[in-house]
Order: sequence, then structure tokens, then C-alpha cells
Amino acid sequence: MATTSGDAQQRSAAAAVKAERALDKVAAMQEYESEELALRANTARLRALRLAREAENTQDPKAQKLAKTKAVKRVSAAKGADGKPPKLS
Repeated sequence: MATTSGDAQQRSAAAAVKAERALDKVAAMQEYESEELALRANTARLRALRLAREAENTQDPKAQKLAKTKAVKRVSAAKGADGKPPKLS
């Protein structure tokens, strides 16, 4: 069976498409892995901050009380004299 130039062109085009898909696959996997790595690093950073904050709070009960009072003052300061939030016009 002799191959015609049309068959050769189709095979060449198919091979080019296949090669392009393979490159896209590699690029997509690299992007996915880098995003996953960044997400894990951010999660680890936030976890470390949370654990440090919790350790600080459990070690100093006086600091816990102070933080609680500051939070109450912030909430009550946002309210008016009658205990209701100010009206926005």
C-alpha cells in the first residue's frame, strides 16, 4: 500500500496536535503543583501563627482578661448612649 501525501499530512498534523497536548499537560501539572505548594505553605504559616497565639493566650491569663475587656470596649464604643448602633443617613 502506498501512502499518499494527504495521509502523511494528516499523520503529521495529528502528531503535532499530540505533541502540543503533551506539552499542555506538563505545563498544567506544573501549575497545579506550584499552586498546591503555595497553598500548603500558606496553611502552615497560618497554623503556626494560630498555635503561637493560642500558646500565648493560655500562658498568660491576665492577657486573656485584658483582650476580652478590649473587645467589649470596642463593641460598646460602636453603640450610642442608648445602647443602639448609630443610624446611618
